[in-house]
Amino acid sequence: MTRILQVTLGAALFILLSAANQAAPVAASTPARKPLVLLYDEMPDSRRLEQVLESRSFPYRIIYQSADPDAGKTGRINIVALLAAIRKDAEQGLPDWGMLDFEDPFHKQLQEGPDSDACRRTVQNMVEAMQAVRAAFPGTKWTYYGMPWLPYWLDKGEDWAAGSADSKRKSLEAATRIYQPIIEAMDWVSPTIYPKYEPSSMPGVPPQTVREQGRAWRAAQVGLARLLGKERPVIPNVCPWWTPGGKARFCTVVAPNEFIEDQVEPAVRMGASGVALWGSLGYTIRRITDADQSRYSKEKDFGTTEWRAAVTSDYFGGVEPTDWSEPDVRTRVTSALSGTMVRALDDIRAWERDGTVPRVATGR
Repeated sequence: MTRILQVTLGAALFILLSAANQAAPVAASTPARKPLVLLYDEMPDSRRLEQVLESRSFPYRIIYQSADPDAGKTGRINIVALLAAIRKDAEQGLPDWGMLDFEDPFHKQLQEGPDSDACRRTVQNMVEAMQAVRAAFPGTKWTYYGMPWLPYWLDKGEDWAAGSADSKRKSLEAATRIYQPIIEAMDWVSPTIYPKYEPSSMPGVPPQTVREQGRAWRAAQVGLARLLGKERPVIPNVCPWWTPGGKARFCTVVAPNEFIEDQVEPAVRMGASGVALWGSLGYTIRRITDADQSRYSKEKDFGTTEWRAAVTSDYFGGVEPTDWSEPDVRTRVTSALSGTMVRALDDIRAWERDGTVPRVATGR
């Protein structure tokens, strides 16, 4: 990318960011706007499916890195293995929306910079993999998880709300050179805008400042995705539970008003077509209620210990079950986590319809 184009891109995003920062909080609905696309990855409680349909929400399929078990070691996607895994998965049918999730060590290799051999090889491999998947499964729209990616913190610890124009420009230019070819191979674009910094976990920093920093980063992520994606739908990943990568009580429920105001609203202001909710609830529930925890020993931050503590606090009134593997406990966990996902979908529709922002801070 030429220097002129880089500057033009940065200027365009700054205009979008300025508009987002100055806009008053309003509902997403306008006479000319299409309804938001609402996606969810899993709904393990079948009793909730009718509610999901009522909220006009649809599933998307995530093909995780386990589709190519050697990818973590090789740093490359084995396209033959990937296609075989999707083909097996597709025996039960594929939804309209699909996502490839390859993170480790792909993210690290990309962040070595657009001039590094590792980054160039990774970009080429990911482009080829995406092209192969789209050709083999044309009935589904495909994307990569978490692209484009911008750092939450800029140079010298600056943030996207108050950071210098120069720091923002450098980050935008680097991300553009890294991700542009990959995004051009996609059908839709899905940066991640998960909640990372919980105000109560940031002593000494005003809560509103913490929230403003998060909103500004999400606006930048979605703004860059829109510019690079051109006419492609931009549907970022959001989550109604606190996720790793910052400072928070991981796995606890995000206050519903903060979920709307700090994740959904900044994305829609920046022109997102909708949002994709992630929870991996099937696996999460199995992990929480599995009597044999040895297979999860390497997980941290978003592991069994954190999830059990959060479920106990948010859904079980602070009383931890004696035996997490009991069938009735598994049923309660399934209902509780699925209920939070459904409530989040309903809350988005209510906000879209009339600007309603919920105030309840726990799951159903």
